[in-house]
This record gives sequence, C-alpha cells and structure tokens, in this order.
Amino acid sequence: MTGTFLTPFSFRVMIRERSYWLVLIDGLSAGNQQVNLRGQQRAAIDTGTTLIGGPDEVIAEMYSKIPGAEPMADAPGYYTYPCSARDIRASMAFGGKWYTLPDIDFVGDIASDDLSSCMGAFFGLGTLPTDNLQWIV
Repeated sequence: MTGTFLTPFSFRVMIRERSYWLVLIDGLSAGNQQVNLRGQQRAAIDTGTTLIGGPDEVIAEMYSKIPGAEPMADAPGYYTYPCSARDIRASMAFGGKWYTLPDIDFVGDIASDDLSSCMGAFFGLGTLPTDNLQWIV
C-alpha cells in the first residue's frame, strides 16, 4: 500500500457513556514540562472542534510553562503568547501514548495587528465537576 499516512493507528478504550465519545487523558505537557491534570481527565473527542478546551486551572498551568504567555483581557479562558515562541511542544497522552501538537498548529489565531502576539489553541472551559466531561479535544 502506498500513501502519505505514516503514523500507525492507535486504539483507545472509551468510557462507556451514551452522550459523548469519551476517553481519558493520561498526561499533558508544554515546553517539555508536565502539567498537573488535577484528576480532570475525561475528554470528548470531537472531530468538528477547532481548538482544545479544558479546565481553567489546568489550562492556566499549561500556559505558565510558555514564556511570555498571558490571559487575554477581552476573552476569558483564552491566552496569548509571542508568535516568535519556539519549542512549545504542547503534548497530550491517551492510553500511554503521547501526541505532540506541532508549534505551527498551536496557533489558534493571530492576536495583534503587528503579528507579534498569537492566541493559543488551548482554552479554558471554566471549572467543571470531576465526574463529568472536562475536556473537548
């Protein structure tokens, strides 16, 4: 078989609920530094979503690992960071396998007219109960 798909498929056991296609997140990191998930690991895998949403406190810790990142004043839950930042290496683990988002895909939008500030692709969904959906991936 020939083609451009190079990564092998990876099967994950889903949480048995009827409302979402749920999996557990095993880990989160940015800048090669682990982020504490605080037990908030239930993620809906949504093929139609553009950005990745998670609990506010976890997202805040994630952006604290990116030099120059700060909350957006006019958009609660969203963060900006210098577009010149390199090696962000935002990564999530599912079923023990790590997946790293290329830095170019971490850009959710350009946040400044001079192209110096980017909006990150991860955003805070608020404070969510630990027995319900906490992430949209």
